[in-house]
Amino acid sequence: MMKVKAVASDAEAKNPVLILTDSKEYIFLPVWIGAFEAKGITDALEGAIHPRPMTYDLFKSALQGMGRTVSEVEIYDLKDQTYFARLTLSDPAGVSTSLDARPSDAVALALGSGAEIFVNKHVAERACIPDKSKIHDESTRLGGPVPIE
Repeated sequence: MMKVKAVASDAEAKNPVLILTDSKEYIFLPVWIGAFEAKGITDALEGAIHPRPMTYDLFKSALQGMGRTVSEVEIYDLKDQTYFARLTLSDPAGVSTSLDARPSDAVALALGSGAEIFVNKHVAERACIPDKSKIHDESTRLGGPVPIE
């Protein structure tokens, strides 16, 4: 499972970057996103309340009106430097439905819904950046490889 570490700007073009990390912050996944999406995610992280619903709030309300909730988000693929995500929606009877989504939209909805965020293993292997100092320290402490969630 991953969590949102931050929304930052890249050093060169100052474009917004969503930073996801595992629970122990051993690995980081940078996802370049748009400015409006960055604002939505930042607002969700800060618990900002708007006088009128934002797009993510509207979608969440529409889902709730249909008896659905966002139960999980997964970034499942990476093609040509573009990430692909899916939302898993659940209803009270336990029926799940998947919808394709942009990672930024999916993460904003996950934050507003309390849904878990996952990154597919092959995406993590290709795109995550390890914090080598933490992994080395933990590996030394454990006497072997560090399990990455």
